[in-house]
Amino acid sequence: MKGLARILLEHPRLVALAVLAVTAAFGAVLARGLRVDNSIAAFLPAGDAELARYAEFRAVFGEDSYLVVALCGVDLDDSAQAASAARMQFDLQGLPGVARVLGPFAQDGAGTPRLRAGSDLASRLAAPEQGAVAFLVQPDADLGSAAKQLLFEGIDQLHASSGSNAALRVAGPEAINHHLDAASNRSFSRLFPAVVLLIGLVLWAALGRLSTALAVLLVAGAASVWTCGALVLSGRSFNMVVSIVPALLVVIGPAYALHLAAAHRAAAAPTNAERWRRAIDDTFRPCLMTAATTAAGFLALSCADLLPVRDLGLFAALGVALSFLLVFSLLPALDLLFSGRAASGGCAARSASRLPARAVAALRRVRWPILGGASLAAAVAGFGLSRLAVESDILSYFPADHPLVTATAAIEESITGLTPIEIWVSGARADLLSADMVEEGARLERIISAQPNVTGVFGPLLGERARDEEERMDVRWTVASRTTSIETSAALMALIEQEAGSRLPPAISARVTGAVPLLVRMQALLLRTQIRTFALSLAIVTLLLAFAFRSLRLALLALVPNLLPVLLTLGMMGFLGIPLNVATVMVASIAFGLVVDDTIHFLDRYARGGAAPAAARLEEVLRAVGRPIVFTSAATALGFAAFTAASFQPTFHFGLLIAATAVFALACDLLLLPALLLVRR
Repeated sequence: MKGLARILLEHPRLVALAVLAVTAAFGAVLARGLRVDNSIAAFLPAGDAELARYAEFRAVFGEDSYLVVALCGVDLDDSAQAASAARMQFDLQGLPGVARVLGPFAQDGAGTPRLRAGSDLASRLAAPEQGAVAFLVQPDADLGSAAKQLLFEGIDQLHASSGSNAALRVAGPEAINHHLDAASNRSFSRLFPAVVLLIGLVLWAALGRLSTALAVLLVAGAASVWTCGALVLSGRSFNMVVSIVPALLVVIGPAYALHLAAAHRAAAAPTNAERWRRAIDDTFRPCLMTAATTAAGFLALSCADLLPVRDLGLFAALGVALSFLLVFSLLPALDLLFSGRAASGGCAARSASRLPARAVAALRRVRWPILGGASLAAAVAGFGLSRLAVESDILSYFPADHPLVTATAAIEESITGLTPIEIWVSGARADLLSADMVEEGARLERIISAQPNVTGVFGPLLGERARDEEERMDVRWTVASRTTSIETSAALMALIEQEAGSRLPPAISARVTGAVPLLVRMQALLLRTQIRTFALSLAIVTLLLAFAFRSLRLALLALVPNLLPVLLTLGMMGFLGIPLNVATVMVASIAFGLVVDDTIHFLDRYARGGAAPAAARLEEVLRAVGRPIVFTSAATALGFAAFTAASFQPTFHFGLLIAATAVFALACDLLLLPALLLVRR
């Protein structure tokens, strides 16, 4: 492969045109086929038992996804305000993308709206004493994110045109999906330019030439477009996890480019082309090793149970491979095209600064305090790790003043809970319609209604699909509960299952399904994903290091300054109360694959010293790769720090944690690793 890279140097124009053509093709694919899907079903594997049960439930009872559109601060005793609210209900039905609307208003024979009487779901959507009224809006099946955005805009326009002074609130499962989709789009459209800007500034400072910095960004951009295009071609969709892939690649690709450009800058050769050949010879092996370990960190995510995490692992690993290939082909080609083949300007002699020697002498004096401090930091981080919790409330992903959060609180306080738990009961028709069953069903309904956070139990409702067996029958109860932690919802779900199992006749089957069991299942998979993916990443990277350095001992030594930054980051999560969720669950595996890169460059240069004393070898390491290591760490830290501009909490925390890990890793590479090598010698 290194030989191929050198051959491509002879044809820079052809390389540039080929990359441009492929990038344009993938860009067209990306523009036409990009989809966003943050539904719960998109996170669980296809064969998951809970997901299969929920799909069967919807086949029997129909789609149960809905928006809750509420008007708060309306006087239903005022005929004008009541008429305006009723008109809102009827007009919602006419919006594009709406399948049906359920509301508390009905029309009499003269077409005059009136509030329904009774205790059914529709009637209970009005709360005159609270000054609130709600409508359940069921969107069309498979409504895309763009059409869903138009639906939300249509709801806003209806409210604005009504002239009502009541506050409009929109919440419910479909609203959550909509806002998650919007957060994904913002991550892609807003964070990506910010990351590019910060990385560009670091590259300019490191390389000293704006043109070279722009060339590196073009290489990273091409890798991002190719990767995202491949994702679309595979039929996968973007979501709040996968949407960070482009920004990841813009951070990762320049790391290889910095080492290659630094070697090109230091090479002494009569022509520019020869300097690139020598730079490729000097950096190809360590950069290949770093690409392999980074890809391994991402590939470890491919064994995750959560589909978006799995997709991120697979396509980020693909992006790493593409970044490596493009850095060693397109970057030299662009420089040869714009700077010329005959340009020299290399600096054969490295700086004669005594700083590396002084740094190594200082490290020798304080090597034991460094090791002691690292041990103490590891112990403190271990205590923080014990406090790490799993995220259990999806609304906590959003700021406290987010419209979804405030709407959910207002609707649940005045009208009904927005977290549904479905009780699916099936059995022989005669058994379900028996007097005993009716009595037990009513008793079960009273028990559930009395539970904390339950605002109502609606049903029984008959299944909409005819069963093959005419004597069989399906009914459902929908439990409306307030939006709380997953643990609280799981406890309520367990109580329902216990009460239904003990009270209903053995011939009757009662199953709990809906969005809550899916969320409980997803939370159970989070911790398992963290442990499994990090263990796999650790094993693969260790084997790669042992193979690369031909020494298991050196591979194990390399793990110490890379495991400590990950441990410090996880400990920081525990101390700061940053939970494990669908974004932060990936931190350990990804961070480990990223931070080991600088260690590989460090040890590769160290190993070239042969039998020379450790101090002399360390001086050469700092002279040769010290500057690129500092700048690649700065690029990683600043690039991921840009994610903290997001108001979406998982993205914010992901960027903060990876940036912190990069800083910890730089300190470990420049302090802890030399101390270990000095002690080892």
